[in-house]
Amino acid sequence: MYDVWSSPKELYLVLEYVQGGELFDYLCSRGSRLPLLEAISIIKQVLAGVSYCHRFNICHRDLKPENILLVNDTVQIQGTTKTMQIKRVKIADFGMSTLDSLNGLLRTSCGSPHYASPEIVKGHKYSGAASDIWSCGVILYALLTSRLPFDDPNVNNVLKKVRDGRFHIPDWVVPEGKDLLTRILEVDSTKRITVNSHLLAGWETALNMGFTDETNTCPSITAHGHAWNHPTPCTEIG
Repeated sequence: MYDVWSSPKELYLVLEYVQGGELFDYLCSRGSRLPLLEAISIIKQVLAGVSYCHRFNICHRDLKPENILLVNDTVQIQGTTKTMQIKRVKIADFGMSTLDSLNGLLRTSCGSPHYASPEIVKGHKYSGAASDIWSCGVILYALLTSRLPFDDPNVNNVLKKVRDGRFHIPDWVVPEGKDLLTRILEVDSTKRITVNSHLLAGWETALNMGFTDETNTCPSITAHGHAWNHPTPCTEIG
């Protein structure tokens, strides 16, 4: 936000224009999952931004592709005269953010059903940072598979799947990738992995293992009213 103007009847917010739009719209427009290196680049930036917020005890509490904005940028490839297009990430909509309690847990249930952590869905007290990490895991799953791990036309069924931690990982995601997702999407928040500079490198190492197949896709499904590509087959975990 750059400035705020007001009049007796109106309030004007002057915001930055982010020409790349929402990550959610970008994923839907592709009709298939992202190339691995692009997915890695985006999730690394999201994790770095979330980690920075957590350093100051700020938790977002509504992380989802709709609240991640993309900036199209051109960079020069090191050691060459060639350039390449990249997408820079900006985390937006801190309307539900708060300071994580230093002496206790948060109580307010908030966020979006598909991305909310099990402890929030269950109505338990929770750590804002741990809940943000869960949401990052859902985003990572979406980047790697172009679908959501917890989805159903009936929102009550979505909430039940989140509470139970039941989701599927496609067979073409290698074991390292499956292991990474299961450690992030861990129902027990005390066992869920955390974000720090040391861990980011480990996540990249696992993601760099990549897929055994970059083209295995089948007809799309609908998530939040948008068509997402639905890779198969899947392996149930959790």
